[in-house]
Amino acid sequence: MSNDECYSEASDAEDLVEQELRRRAEKKQQKMQHLQERAQAYIPPVVEESVARRDAGYKIMKNKGLIRRRKKESRNSRVNYRSKYEKAVMRRKGQVQDSIREGTSSGVGYAGEEGGIRTHIKKSTRLS
Repeated sequence: MSNDECYSEASDAEDLVEQELRRRAEKKQQKMQHLQERAQAYIPPVVEESVARRDAGYKIMKNKGLIRRRKKESRNSRVNYRSKYEKAVMRRKGQVQDSIREGTSSGVGYAGEEGGIRTHIKKSTRLS
């Protein structure tokens, strides 16, 4: 083999590599162009609605800044305290028995405990 033959084979190989690179680049460009055309088909046209300005939203009007989202009950402090009171009353009902409050205005005085007095039970301590 002579130098000329080696050189021509090397240049032929380089030409093949360059052709392959060009072919890949063209294929990639065609693919990108196809994708752009498909994307344009999905984008809706921009429609000018009206010249009037849009109203400001709730956050802008209240100017609260960045705060966490709260439930509607906890946004109103009066309602929040009312619900807290109802919960506290429910807890207290579990701890303390309701007393019977039939005042003298109804004509009935205190008639003892509702459950009655258990006479057979003694809860006293002898001192002697």
